[in-house]
Amino acid sequence: MSTDILTTKVEVTRKDCIELMTHLPPYKIAFAFLALFFPVLCIIVFFLNLDDFSATAQSATEWIIIMGATAIIIEIMVFIGYKLTPKFGGRNLYKKLKKNGVNELIISFDKKTKKFLVGPKSIEMIPNSKLQIVSAKRNYLFYFGKGLLSRRFYLPKKTEASQDGMGEEVVKFLSREEKSGKNWGTTEDNIDKKKDN
Repeated sequence: MSTDILTTKVEVTRKDCIELMTHLPPYKIAFAFLALFFPVLCIIVFFLNLDDFSATAQSATEWIIIMGATAIIIEIMVFIGYKLTPKFGGRNLYKKLKKNGVNELIISFDKKTKKFLVGPKSIEMIPNSKLQIVSAKRNYLFYFGKGLLSRRFYLPKKTEASQDGMGEEVVKFLSREEKSGKNWGTTEDNIDKKKDN
């Protein structure tokens, strides 16, 4: 086999599907917006209903406590949603793949044509400016676009269980290509180095 074509088999696991969904760009954008929007909404609602609050509260201190408690409760709900939504999405993805009989994905990357072939149907994915690579705890996560329906997959990081190191090799290759002027959105500065807690 040519050294220009890298191929690996990736086991489909629930943990990996959840990790893939946890770093999905739309989730991060939506929850950042909600985390900033709800406190402002609480303040607006508080001042629009000032008469109702003044009938309930006996002093300005009680008003502040009511407003603060409401904001804290909403922020806690947003945080819980932030943690649970990707888990449900990851579990649904895992169940869908298992239901379709997919226990592992064959992922190939051709260095000459610069194309990925992913899955049993060999879906073609071409790196471009919309590609975002996230370095997570277990995998390199590849997102082709920022939408909920954008294509995505993961490549395991090099571990004792996965010695092929294809993830590292592909990330380094794409980084070199971009540095040479290909502009694919994958420089080391753009690769998100966040680790899962």
